Amino acid sequence: ILIAGVAAKVVKYLKVSPTTQCISCQKFGHIGDRCSTKACRFCAAAHLSKDHSCSTCNIIGRPCEHTTPLCSNCKENHFANSKDCESLKAAKLVYQ
Repeated sequence: ILIAGVAAKVVKYLKVSPTTQCISCQKFGHIGDRCSTKACRFCAAAHLSKDHSCSTCNIIGRPCEHTTPLCSNCKENHFANSKDCESLKAAKLVYQ
C-alpha cells in the first residue's frame, strides 16, 4: 500500500494478549513471526529454544541436567516460561 507516496507493508492484525509469550525472544505480549530477537527459554542465550543444545549429552531442543536455568525476562534462575516468573506475573496484571 502507498501512503503519501511511501510504500508500507500491510499485515493482518492479530489480537495477542499481554500473557502470550514470543517463541523467538521469550518476551510477553507479541508473537514470534514478527520478532527478530532470539533468546532461549532455557538458558537465555541468543538462539532459539529449538536450537538449545548440550555438548555433554548431545541433547538438542530441550534442557538436560547440565542446563543452568536462566530467564531472559527477569534474569532469575528459572526457565522463561515459568509460572513463577515476575515478568509473567506483571503481564497477568495488565490482562485483568
